[in-house]
Amino acid sequence: MDNKEFKNKEKLLEAALDEFGTHSYREASLNSIIKKAGVSKGSFYFNFKNKKSLYLYLFEVVGKIKIEFFNKHSTTNKDFAIRDIFELIKLQARLGMEFSAKFTKYYHLWLRFWKEEDRKIQEMIFKKFNNEFHQIIRPLIKKSIENGEFREDFDEDSLTRIISHFLINFNDIFPVDSKKVEDGLYLKEIDRYIDFLKNGLMRK
Repeated sequence: MDNKEFKNKEKLLEAALDEFGTHSYREASLNSIIKKAGVSKGSFYFNFKNKKSLYLYLFEVVGKIKIEFFNKHSTTNKDFAIRDIFELIKLQARLGMEFSAKFTKYYHLWLRFWKEEDRKIQEMIFKKFNNEFHQIIRPLIKKSIENGEFREDFDEDSLTRIISHFLINFNDIFPVDSKKVEDGLYLKEIDRYIDFLKNGLMRK
């Protein structure tokens, strides 16, 4: 997509955020998005191939905004550098809650995504973020190995796959629920889950 040429990009993404945040992928109407954004179909199809390409691009944009938010707040945390990897993950979870509170439409998009009935589109998003997550988590794992924090019977690749899989699929065990998030119960579940991983993988 040529961002410079598409003057109504922000309006289109805002309309897409509203539509995909309140409807399943199949139910979401591309015509409604285009109409609400005030974009011509010609302009849309010049920049996007179809509804799927818009959906994937929306998650890409939200992902970048979330990473920027995390980087900004992580670097301002004074004791960030001295935490072990699992405490860092807990910190990231809390930043995720702060992000959701600040960007409520993004939060509702993710809530809708977790309930997505179209497994193919869901797996496509998961695959993309799984690769990106590996790139983020691997340096932390490598540093922890160098510091002698992990058990010696797990190598770097195994640890990266195990931790990434457990964290990305957390919602399969503890389904996200807006009330639990608001009441703080979701963070408690995350903490217990991460402590379970830590007790199994860290050197005693």
